[in-house]
Amino acid sequence: MDTIVEMFADDILELAEDLKEIKILDEQGAVMLSSNNYKSFFEASWIHKYNGKFYFSYSIQDSNFIFYAIGDSPYGSFTYKGRIFNPFAGRAVYHSIYEVDNEWYLFCHNSTFLNPIQDLRNINLTKIDYMKNGKIVTIDSYGIRRINE
Repeated sequence: MDTIVEMFADDILELAEDLKEIKILDEQGAVMLSSNNYKSFFEASWIHKYNGKFYFSYSIQDSNFIFYAIGDSPYGSFTYKGRIFNPFAGRAVYHSIYEVDNEWYLFCHNSTFLNPIQDLRNINLTKIDYMKNGKIVTIDSYGIRRINE
């Protein structure tokens, strides 16, 4: 099996050639967030491709949620669609989304079972589900799913 770097090396190099500002738009096309605003994206943004669309997932400063937006290009712009994950406690900012055996999974961490004041983390692996319209079913702690159309 190829390593992750080998699998995506050509795509990563192509994207790195032309860095652009990331914009998250609301449903009416107005800019909600921009990478030019340092408070917009806290840490560990992620992009994955599903059914021909690019999903940009991220957390923002002072939030415990993982949000996502969808676009037609890895450069954006992206239209805000909602939350992927609502943690019970602590931050869940470092995440990734991968397809494994034709199923999609969210990998992240939070401090659900620990004292949230401590700097300790639990690893989470949770299957994610896509609705027919391409939206992701929101996941709460303990794997509870919330469908918001």
